[in-house]
Amino acid sequence: MNEKELLNQVKLNSNIEIIYKNLWAVNFDYLSNGWLQGITIDNLDIESYLTIVEFGINSSTTVILNKGHKNYEKILSVFKFIMKLSIKEMQNKNTFYKWFRCNFKNYKKYSNVQIDSLLKKHDISKVKEFYNQSCLLEIQRRRDEKIRKKKGR
Repeated sequence: MNEKELLNQVKLNSNIEIIYKNLWAVNFDYLSNGWLQGITIDNLDIESYLTIVEFGINSSTTVILNKGHKNYEKILSVFKFIMKLSIKEMQNKNTFYKWFRCNFKNYKKYSNVQIDSLLKKHDISKVKEFYNQSCLLEIQRRRDEKIRKKKGR
């Protein structure tokens, strides 16, 4: 099955949510049980919050989020935000604060320093760490995809 056929099949499957071209969401239980034809993931960890799938030799890579993960909604908010950013924006430390203010309206007037203090005070600095790691993952995904497409020409 080629990439176009797979994408058409995925669009018809109500169990797969296509958020963006390179960001999908599905319950990993469906993937591990083989209920979604055309998508095979070796060594899938159904407890993981995401996997990255490469379709074809010169094709795109897609981040698939696990809808069955307990933190799915929080993870989704990060990826919906960063997938719209350029690599340069993802590398800019201030975009975390922009995401934070967008997702936590009570703090939209907080300065970056105040947000850092809030994260430290409530021992939730892992939020910032997760955001930064997600940006690094997305930057690497895009770079790998670009290299693969250049080799395929």
